[in-house]
Amino acid sequence: MLTIKNFNLYSFAVGSKHVRAFSINNNSGVIADYVLGICGVQDSPFSEKFYEKVGFGIDGIEMASRDETQKLLATRDHLLLSERTSKIGQSLSSSDQTFNQAKYVMPNILSFMNKPKAIFLGMVWHYTESQIRPREKWNHPAASDLTGKTIKFPLDSKEHPSEINVRLTYRRKLGESFVTKGKDDYINIIFNVFDANTSELWPSKDEQGSDEENPSRIMCVSIDVQRMLNPRILLNSQLFDEHLDYCNRTIKPSVKQMLEKIGFELQ
Repeated sequence: MLTIKNFNLYSFAVGSKHVRAFSINNNSGVIADYVLGICGVQDSPFSEKFYEKVGFGIDGIEMASRDETQKLLATRDHLLLSERTSKIGQSLSSSDQTFNQAKYVMPNILSFMNKPKAIFLGMVWHYTESQIRPREKWNHPAASDLTGKTIKFPLDSKEHPSEINVRLTYRRKLGESFVTKGKDDYINIIFNVFDANTSELWPSKDEQGSDEENPSRIMCVSIDVQRMLNPRILLNSQLFDEHLDYCNRTIKPSVKQMLEKIGFELQ
């Protein structure tokens, strides 16, 4: 979607949220069997033994690759398929694989829904700084940089930013709603700049570092675009393509402008 200078594409996710959808408890075994069954079959974007970890909970099912960089989560409220990097400083080569997997498998999983009131289709791009810089005991470089970019009031000489999260959510009106008469359907765009604990992004002992009291933090940017859909429409691969095309044509220029306004460089 975007290429930000000195940042890597950390993860890409495709998901849907449902309003009054279905009881995942009744279908979780069927969903797991279906997903595992398509891994390795002809023309499937999922390789054999793609998901090697399967967990069942009260609210749903979670499937993951051995290193947990690929995940599929299905609950009564939402469905999410995602891929992330495995190491600090690494970038996803492309989001195409995850996108193709999502539009291949999600419509069939969503066919288990029982008359949902509304459906949201979303895509999330998450970027992280390509390098972690040395930090002082009280000062996180990522938080300092973001404070300078996004906050206009100064801190005094004894105050140091330790964490920051700036979130903007805005909407684009689409037209008369299929769901509620007199209301509008819309697209949500959620733009977020923040700093995050590296051990939470890459939950590996090798990446946590030795300073547990003051863990390393890294600057992040995420862009989440959600489209509200008519629940009577079957979610098919064409709708996934249309939403991705919309993101590339319409959202990219406005997000690019916002990033440049607060001092990020785009490549």
